[in-house]
Amino acid sequence: MRLLKTIIACAVLAGCLAGPVFAQGKGAPKDETPMQLEEKQKQREADSIDRQYKSTLQKTRNGAGTAAAPTDDPWSNMRSGGDTKPSR
Repeated sequence: MRLLKTIIACAVLAGCLAGPVFAQGKGAPKDETPMQLEEKQKQREADSIDRQYKSTLQKTRNGAGTAAAPTDDPWSNMRSGGDTKPSR
């Protein structure tokens, strides 16, 4: 009876100690190294930046053909009525 209790206690202790060992391998697939995961992350970030750049460039090209509001004098609404822009 005493031998059976000792065996059960050892089995429970071994199970408790083995839990963290199995938990370490659950994050990434076994065929990928940390360097490969880092390279994939860098590639995703580069693709994201490229997409943002192309989107901004497309918006700029689309807005270039339209007539924008005149921006000759951005302070014109801050001046009083007597102040006019001097002509050259």
